Amino acid sequence: MLKLTEYLLLKMPLQRATSERKLKILEQTRNARLARIHDAKKENVSERKTRSISSSITRLSTELERHKEQLTEVQRLSDRQYHVNEALRTTVETLQKSKNSAEKHLEESQHVLGNATNRLDRSRNRASATNQQLRNSQKTVQRLRGEQVSLSEENNQLRKELAQMEEKLTEMKLNSDMLQRQLSLQLQSLQTSDSMLHSSRLECFSSANRVSYLEGNVRIFQIQDYNYKVKIRDLRMHNIQMRKSCSALRIRLSRFQKRTSLFKDSALKTIRLTEKGVYTPRVRCLVRRIASSGVSLEKCGVVVGEFLRFLCIFLGVSEGDGKTKIRIPSPRTIRRIVGEGNVASKLQLGLGLKQTEGFTIGGDGTTNRNLNYEAMHLHLNDTVGSDSENPSTRHTTYFGEVRQSANHRSETQVKGDTQFLHGLVELFNRSPLATLVSMSRQSSSSSLWSPLPSQSNTLSLPLSVCTLAPKFHGSHGDHAEDQKAKHRLLSEWKSEMTLRGLGAEYILSMPDEERNAAFWKEKEEMILQIGESEWNLMSKEEKKKSNLSVMEKVTEKLAEVALQSLPEEARRRIMMFAWCGCGMHKDLNAVKGGDLAMREEWKKHGIAPVLLANRDNAAVLEAAEAEADGDSPRQESPAEKRAREVSESGGSKLSKLMGANSSLAPGYHDEFCGFMLSYIGRPIRYPDTSLTRYTSFLNAAAENLANYDLYLKFMEYIRYRKVKPDLNHLESNVLKGLLDKPTLTELACQALYHEAVSIPYINSIRGSKLEDTNGLTLDNLLQKVKSHIRKLIDDPDIILAPTSQPREAIMGGNESWNCPDAIKAIQVHITMDRLPKLKDLFKAFLKGALDTWKRFSSEFEDGGTIAALTEAEKDLAWMPSTNDVNEGALGSYRLFARKTPHGSLSLFNSLFRYRRNNTEEFISTYLSDDGLQAFLRKEARAEDQMGTDRKRSREIAEQHEEEARTKKQKRDEWDARVRKRDEELRGLAIEFDRDHVNEMTAPELKNQLDKLRKMKDNVLKIPPNKDLGRKDERKVALLAALDQYSNIIDVSGAETVTQQE
Repeated sequence: MLKLTEYLLLKMPLQRATSERKLKILEQTRNARLARIHDAKKENVSERKTRSISSSITRLSTELERHKEQLTEVQRLSDRQYHVNEALRTTVETLQKSKNSAEKHLEESQHVLGNATNRLDRSRNRASATNQQLRNSQKTVQRLRGEQVSLSEENNQLRKELAQMEEKLTEMKLNSDMLQRQLSLQLQSLQTSDSMLHSSRLECFSSANRVSYLEGNVRIFQIQDYNYKVKIRDLRMHNIQMRKSCSALRIRLSRFQKRTSLFKDSALKTIRLTEKGVYTPRVRCLVRRIASSGVSLEKCGVVVGEFLRFLCIFLGVSEGDGKTKIRIPSPRTIRRIVGEGNVASKLQLGLGLKQTEGFTIGGDGTTNRNLNYEAMHLHLNDTVGSDSENPSTRHTTYFGEVRQSANHRSETQVKGDTQFLHGLVELFNRSPLATLVSMSRQSSSSSLWSPLPSQSNTLSLPLSVCTLAPKFHGSHGDHAEDQKAKHRLLSEWKSEMTLRGLGAEYILSMPDEERNAAFWKEKEEMILQIGESEWNLMSKEEKKKSNLSVMEKVTEKLAEVALQSLPEEARRRIMMFAWCGCGMHKDLNAVKGGDLAMREEWKKHGIAPVLLANRDNAAVLEAAEAEADGDSPRQESPAEKRAREVSESGGSKLSKLMGANSSLAPGYHDEFCGFMLSYIGRPIRYPDTSLTRYTSFLNAAAENLANYDLYLKFMEYIRYRKVKPDLNHLESNVLKGLLDKPTLTELACQALYHEAVSIPYINSIRGSKLEDTNGLTLDNLLQKVKSHIRKLIDDPDIILAPTSQPREAIMGGNESWNCPDAIKAIQVHITMDRLPKLKDLFKAFLKGALDTWKRFSSEFEDGGTIAALTEAEKDLAWMPSTNDVNEGALGSYRLFARKTPHGSLSLFNSLFRYRRNNTEEFISTYLSDDGLQAFLRKEARAEDQMGTDRKRSREIAEQHEEEARTKKQKRDEWDARVRKRDEELRGLAIEFDRDHVNEMTAPELKNQLDKLRKMKDNVLKIPPNKDLGRKDERKVALLAALDQYSNIIDVSGAETVTQQE
């Protein structure tokens, strides 16, 4: 059967190919006859013959179509037979006879098809011969008729053959169906036998498993029985051994009870809190750590006691056994222990300043409850515990103090900083630590004066501001004018102290003869100036003061000599003093500059954001609009003018209103978070624009655009959640701003600037740690910022186009957007035409920001102090790129004052400096000696008894009172002068004669102008006296004022000069 199947698979394609060849031959015959007809037409053969040939060709074509249909049917049957043959592959040898008969039939059909092929070939030859005969004569046409008859006979013969083939195919189909049924029956019988065989095998397998299972159980039982016997034997042996060891355990138990009593006695010594009535250093460390963690001083002793009680329980010691009594430190003792940490932190700063190569300071100020506070930090190089080989640890920032000041003037700030340095120097010099350090290592400050001549008997100077000044290399702060003035005053103080120390060092390095000669020479000049008789009459104290002044003059003269004797590099280093502004304030002011530029740009286009006035100003403006007539002009009232001037508008005002509530009581803080959680699946905290936080307005702008539709829904939610569905004035302003297109345009400009410039800039200057970025090395970054802004100005579509890429739009080339939701929302608003004049406004914002960047980066300009510094000098004068540490210290004090209303400023400084400067590690390393511990206790007790905060508050109050008294006195004097001047002007008549006015002197002209100002101050437009310097200018102003006055009198009618007075 398999051979039959293979034969059929090979035979059927051959039959199909043979039929296709026959069809091709018939088609070629028809085409040849058509060609003969065409040739006959060319030879002018009669139409009758041509028509007869055409009809014969038509019949042949019909027969060909019929053959094609038969061939198609044969092909379909062959395809069906192919599928049948696939099934016949699985037949058995019993069907071999059918295969042989089928082969015979197929051979016969193949033979018939071969004969047909031969006949067709002969017909083709005849047709070709007929074509040749038709071209010559009519006889050829008659021959064609005979051939036509023969072809018809051949066609009939082909039909008979095709019919025979169909019969044979039908027989083969019947045979295949019969074979299929036989195969199905055989398969069913085989499946039945297989199932019976499978069931018998399963039964055999299950019985074998049962037997093996039973055999395994038998083995297990045998093994268990043996094991139980072994265990019983072992247990009997173990029981005998345990009985033998019981007596030994009883003896050990008695010994353990004796040792326990001894352990309790040793535990009493372990938890002892005091030694000779003084708390141990470990207890003091524990108290300071607990207090610096935020525990109040009143509760700190309770916490310490509870901890020690827990320790007693852990050690098995009972407090009520009569031997142990936990002594809890009192709040006063805790306050003094915290004060010891304050003294230790000052010694830490003193030691750091003595050993450092260079340092800078930074400061900032704020106002809390109408009192001025200033923060100060010190930035040291190569300080205590730092690794000079690792640049990442060479710079250490130490908290100085937060102090209260009478005012925020630059002189007051400089005085506070210098007093703090003087206090550190004085405390360090009188401490035993100064002696220990001088004995253990040479002071690093002596290396500064190595170029100076020195003698073997030169005295070593203690730490002083004169030795600190050469290492004081700069300051930093914000960009306020008082900070710049403070820097100038600090620079002057540094130069003065440096020269004073340089002169003192130089004097000490001189031989005794030269030093004495210089002193006596200056003293003789002083005596000659005041007179010898006057000198002899002076007291000892006066002579002592005079000698000191003489020594100072000698020092000043020799300081210049010493400075010039230094090498250029050393002189440059000790006189170096740089200033750098806060990098965050640069970005903050740049945003302000861009906001102002947007306001000016709106004026050019004749449109502006909607005015978001407060309730009172809105009422004034609404009343003015109601009174205004549509066509008649109306003069604006002062109240309306003021309301319009103080009212604000734009994106910044909208963000300010939406984040208006700084306290937690009013507003929709938690409710808004729940609303956003229900819509987007996560809570959102609105940027806190009510507090001073960098980029809060830019973050708010991006947030407003990213969730614009949700904010509109939230406003609707607020409206209908109330008992009376309505919005208050603030909520109405918020909704009005959200629906205003120009306001949305300003928000879009802020969000785009935030994405492209602000975020990458802030990430660059802040870094991962404070010590990552040196503020003096920001010049390249600032140039990069300004270059990127210029790039956006030249082509705003870099970020505005729908196909904009973050690699091009963001400074630094990020791979993704920082605020993708805001960028996507801006594109949506652009397509919906909600952002009018966006490109023009964004360019104006960038131009305003660029101008501000130029102004606030002036310290990095070519030719400035920073540009002249080398990389080593910049590293020596290291300062942070931001003023975050000082602002953070002021914010921490504000929170401390809110949490601890009765806490003093000294307490805050003690706790904050102890925690920020890691003072406890310094204490354990340098101050573990008993003598140093006693010094800490002594100084803390002295500072606690001094009442520094009360004295400082009293001094500030007296200074404020003196300032108020001085201002009141000046105001009284000013009022007296004004009254006197009013009396003088009251008796002065206005001169209308122009000839007489031309002859007046400058004082007379001034009197006339003052008289007119008093009379018509609200109407006459007279320039102030400060703008009228020369006599001619005053004369012109007076004539113009007289003309205005005359016009006013003409309009008013019967008004006279007397009535005006």
